[in-house]
Amino acid sequence: MTTRAEIVTAPALVTAGPYAIMRNPLYVANAIVALGFWFAFSGGISIAESILLLVVVLALVVGVYAIIIPLEEAYLAGLYGQEFRRYLESVPQLVPSGRSMPAAERKGAWRGDVIAQAEIITLTFFALMVVVVILKLGPWSGLGVFF
Repeated sequence: MTTRAEIVTAPALVTAGPYAIMRNPLYVANAIVALGFWFAFSGGISIAESILLLVVVLALVVGVYAIIIPLEEAYLAGLYGQEFRRYLESVPQLVPSGRSMPAAERKGAWRGDVIAQAEIITLTFFALMVVVVILKLGPWSGLGVFF
């Protein structure tokens, strides 16, 4: 499903691969990466600055996904009806709990090329952040919380 474009598409409900154990594996991965960037940028700053930076990161991650996830789930429920509601009942939203979509009911396949296309903005942002972290460790080291 693509939600950052003018036209939202979901040609098939995918319940296999990582989607069999949690409904939003990409968002969980993005949150982990965001926490990784917080950790990388926390080196060499005070505890107060680090906590402030963590609060900002968590507020952004929670804020963005608290808006996106309900909108996507409402869209998918409207599109796939009972099939999606069964998926909601079977698979936890964000934290794997040991329950998953029964193997016999899993459909579709996780495709990295679809994720790469749909998440090009996120991937570009991550690449830029890696460059900034490298600069922070090198020529920008010692410049505080802002670098």
